[in-house]
Amino acid sequence: MTIDLKQKHVLLVVHQFFPKFRYGTEKYTLDLAHGLKELSYQVTVLTMSDNQDAGNVAPYTSYQYEGINVIAINHVEQPLSRFGQSYTRSSFHHLYREILRELKPDIIHCCHLLNHSLAFLDVAKFFGVPIVKSLTDFWLICWTGQLITHGDNKNCSGPGKNSVNCVDDFFNRKNIYSNSKFFKWLLELTFETSFRKTLLQFVSLFPKNLREHLMPGYDEIKFRNNLIKAHVECVQKFLVPTKFMAERFTSENYPSEKLISLSFGISQPSDSEIKALASRFELSNLAERSLRVGFIGQLMPHKGADLLIRAFKKITAPQISLVIYGDLAMSSSYSELLKQLVAEDARISFAGTFNHDHIYQILSEIDLLVIPSIWQENSPLVLLNALASKTPVAISNAKGMTEFVEEGRQGFIFEMGDIEGIYKILNSALENPELLDQLANSHPGYPISKLEYTKSVATIYEELLISHDEQDSAQSH
Repeated sequence: MTIDLKQKHVLLVVHQFFPKFRYGTEKYTLDLAHGLKELSYQVTVLTMSDNQDAGNVAPYTSYQYEGINVIAINHVEQPLSRFGQSYTRSSFHHLYREILRELKPDIIHCCHLLNHSLAFLDVAKFFGVPIVKSLTDFWLICWTGQLITHGDNKNCSGPGKNSVNCVDDFFNRKNIYSNSKFFKWLLELTFETSFRKTLLQFVSLFPKNLREHLMPGYDEIKFRNNLIKAHVECVQKFLVPTKFMAERFTSENYPSEKLISLSFGISQPSDSEIKALASRFELSNLAERSLRVGFIGQLMPHKGADLLIRAFKKITAPQISLVIYGDLAMSSSYSELLKQLVAEDARISFAGTFNHDHIYQILSEIDLLVIPSIWQENSPLVLLNALASKTPVAISNAKGMTEFVEEGRQGFIFEMGDIEGIYKILNSALENPELLDQLANSHPGYPISKLEYTKSVATIYEELLISHDEQDSAQSH
């Protein structure tokens, strides 16, 4: 049995979207939308908007971006008042029902449910169509999405028994949801973290009313993961881009038969871009100019730009430069820290953001791309673009990156958070520029294109649609 995929309607659900938001998951969603259109699918993106224009009271708006139909729900009118609303917002149920009845999708593909929350799945599961979920971070098992702890930025092992790690991390952060004098008292006692978590396990045995009195929001964080796991049972397949991500979700008891390993696809450089990229590493060229180091990513603590700047500043030689691409408006406090670290160093520049269509032009002006993330990452697209362009990389040993990079073949690997390790790599590249030339010549690239990835996703859709039709046929008899 085969399915005619032409004009099958796919609804791509994402937490935020172009033109305002241009990060990895948004780019992934846009690429997938274009790929599906190229394969003759009808595509709509359902997203959230923070449109605060005066007089804008419409519950949702429609627009087109690069020929893609987009529906954006205005969520500013319903701000979060408690933590539980970050993952379940029943106030949106009526909007989702209205939108799904209007669109009548044949496939629902959730690229990210942040902002939408589980409320979308509450409604979608009753429309009787296959649901696919891409795993682009750890949001389903970690309330921050990154599996790193507050304060010390250490990698977290996961929720733990009674989600005690989540509870401890949640109350350890300054946030808008909680003001627990009891937890502040625990912190003031300067207990070791392990002992404090033991006390929190004891608190979990208290009657609910007492728990909520001592630590408002305790149950909403404690039961978050169980509630999410129950809701995502309606998802037929999870698309997982890395082995580490698959292992992590399997360890949290997500069914392995639902997890499909599928590495991301990206746009490949054109012939002219390949020529420009290759010219970087002509030895005569390297000898006549400064070593150009680059950072491309979100200017947020978990991306580690501050670590790179600190390492770079340890080098006093003038024949090296650092260009930082990213939005300084993302976090005013972190941006101020970065500016203070740069100080008057003319070798370092902030270059803002750019249209991702120009990624290979940007990379053609970078000799070494550094990705110093302090979370485990999940196949970041900028890494894949660097690999496709044969740009040498220096990456932290985040498990979501190291499976794509072999030390000495595509670049260098340093311990997460190790400023000295970054410095040694930069200094080595500065003193031995032929290393970069050798890496470029031996580099295998990254061959998976956007269309190849989309065809693999479409194959999954077809299998689900066939199974869905067979089940409907069996029930009708």
